[in-house]
Amino acid sequence: MTVRRDPGGPRTRRLIEKVHGGAVLPGTPTSSHEPGFEAKLVLEQPEKAAIGRAAASLVKPGTAIALSAGTTTFALAQCCSTSRD
Repeated sequence: MTVRRDPGGPRTRRLIEKVHGGAVLPGTPTSSHEPGFEAKLVLEQPEKAAIGRAAASLVKPGTAIALSAGTTTFALAQCCSTSRD
């Protein structure tokens, strides 16, 4: 059960506050600034490439995969694309 569907849960009792992407303790300062894709793309590049290579090695030819948006999944897509050329 999620916080949103828990009518008598922590949110109702004001133990947490729902925010975009999750929940925080009441009074916790939240930042609504999320760096854009381009800004995140240059962060942790070697790690993202390693994750992309490891994940791409698990994708078998002829299979379909679904990827969400993000810079690490972009690295995976790049690895899948270059490994098939």
